[in-house]
Amino acid sequence: MNKIIKTIMKILLLSELLLLCGCQIQTDAGAPIEPIVLTEEENMSLAIGYYNVKTKEVQINDLAVTADGSLAAVATAAKTLDLVSNTGSAFWEMELPFVPLKTYMDPQGNFIAVGMEDGKLSVLAPDKKELFNYQFASGIKDITASVSGEYMLVCLGAEEDGQQERMVILKEGKPLWEKTADTFLDAKFAGEDNRVIVNWQNGETPYLTCYSAEGEVIWEISRNKPLGISSESRLVISAQDQDLIAYTWETARKKWNYTVSGSIERVLAAENSKYIAVLTRDESSVLEELLYFNHTGRLLWQLRLPVDANVIVSADGERIIAASWQQYQEDITSISVYNREGEIIQSLGIAGRVQKMAYANHSNTLVLGLDDGGIYFIEVTEKGNASSGSLTAKTRSDYYREVSFSKEEGETPLRLYFYDENAECFVPVTRRAKNVKSLLRSTIQELVSGPVQDSELLRTIPKDTVINVTEKDGTVTIDLPKELDEAAGSGFLSGVIDSLLLTISSINIETIKNISFTVEGNRQETFGREGLLLEEAYSPRPDGIQEGERLLYLPLIAKNRYYLRACGKDFADLKDDELLNAIAQAVVNEYNAKFRERVELQKVYTDKSLIYVDFAASYGKMLADTPEAAARAAVLRDALALSLAENSTKATVRFTSDGAALPVMSNYLNWEITITRPYYVNPES
Repeated sequence: MNKIIKTIMKILLLSELLLLCGCQIQTDAGAPIEPIVLTEEENMSLAIGYYNVKTKEVQINDLAVTADGSLAAVATAAKTLDLVSNTGSAFWEMELPFVPLKTYMDPQGNFIAVGMEDGKLSVLAPDKKELFNYQFASGIKDITASVSGEYMLVCLGAEEDGQQERMVILKEGKPLWEKTADTFLDAKFAGEDNRVIVNWQNGETPYLTCYSAEGEVIWEISRNKPLGISSESRLVISAQDQDLIAYTWETARKKWNYTVSGSIERVLAAENSKYIAVLTRDESSVLEELLYFNHTGRLLWQLRLPVDANVIVSADGERIIAASWQQYQEDITSISVYNREGEIIQSLGIAGRVQKMAYANHSNTLVLGLDDGGIYFIEVTEKGNASSGSLTAKTRSDYYREVSFSKEEGETPLRLYFYDENAECFVPVTRRAKNVKSLLRSTIQELVSGPVQDSELLRTIPKDTVINVTEKDGTVTIDLPKELDEAAGSGFLSGVIDSLLLTISSINIETIKNISFTVEGNRQETFGREGLLLEEAYSPRPDGIQEGERLLYLPLIAKNRYYLRACGKDFADLKDDELLNAIAQAVVNEYNAKFRERVELQKVYTDKSLIYVDFAASYGKMLADTPEAAARAAVLRDALALSLAENSTKATVRFTSDGAALPVMSNYLNWEITITRPYYVNPES
């Protein structure tokens, strides 16, 4: 860092020490860490430093940070560029003549480059003095520099519609050579000789080309995108369809390939280590996964990501950070930090929407830019959560919330259907809304809002989608936006339609006879690019039960949360106790499969007003006095009781073990339950 920065940092040292707050909470290695949902004040206490740009509610176009995390450059749509210290103080603020689109910060903080929408490139010293500028004919899409800072690469948008884009290499502020193409997908410097590796496209064909610093073609291959470069292993990582391919950057010799399921969206190579992160998307369900490889092409681990998650990988490959605003009901960005083994080492929820992220590799500092103009500098901890509070012990309700039979005055329980963690089945949850004026509209609004943050469930409809619903003469009409009609993925669109049908069917309005769909007010036979059929009208089907099927509630596990899911099952001509035994066995079988346990059912029988569920003697002995064990017993109890009561004239279910009473323990629910209606499954807190 130059003398100017060092002098200013000494002056700000005292304020930095005063702002350092928050603590690390140690947990058992490998244990899951619950996200912390933070208010605006708690956001500030969590941060090493906090800064807010002058213009509130501003679009942050780009963020760049030095390697030591001491400085960040913030470009906004309000035509400003701010240089900010990690203590939250601004070195300077600059009004620009045009909107800045991209920023680049030298890792050592020696200069800042900013590219504007009119095509002006301005390179500034840390003291705000302009080192040089250059005026291009079109807006700047990307800026990067070689390690030495001698060369700079600038990607430009097309001057007019239909024209080609340009990539220009500058040396010491002067254009050296350039290339044109229909689209530049990515471009990076590689190696000590400052070669440039470019991923570009003409027509439908993508290319991967390696140039010398002077613009001579060293090698070129076609049909490859996207691009990632690992300096440590000297590899260029790209994709051909579903094949991930690693080439040597000297000669483009293929080193290895790996076939993934789904399409490859991004390749994020850890520049200074031997790890590669790959983001894939299932075209049917639109679900995304993160795959983590070593330099030999061995898959180390993979995990499911929320839709449209923003992911960055540290240069050393030790930190993988995923942020998503899309998944949850609250206005919260969920941020998860993983180590190279795929273990989550930090998890938190930032109040607000994170627009941009940057990571300082030498200091483990994460810089976040929010939609309210707030800039947070957050320390990425090794273990535990950074928090201003303490980690409380888990209770039974942290794992499972039992069936409820009551509601408070003034509230309306809404039954909403979200996906389980793998988007394989729908899970009903009960959300308690207040001051409901229109039951139909409120229900759809809450469905679009999505699941709560700690639910481990997935939304079925993109956040902020506008869906209108009306009811006339017994027909509910759901009007979908054209954005959904243009979306890809038959599985994704089926999830939208089915969750809407299930949710509307759960509303206790006797006048609803039919449910129909329109798109922007117009009736269509098909929906989406895959041509999903939209029938003229659907009949309400509560819980999706077909004619002749019995309603069952089956246990479900989603990471560290337990749920009941409704399903229909045909038991042919079984009746009375024979039917009840078959239902109970189906529930127990599902429980054993999901929870990997060996619960044995002895028999189910009725006596007077009771249904008895008698487990084998081994069940009573396997019950541990812990919140997690109590939650598992509770979800099995509720699943059996609801399934049996739904298919019997008797409403009270008593549980025994080899004919004897089950043990009474502090964390456990009663072993006798009476089912009354209405009841509310999977109630949210």
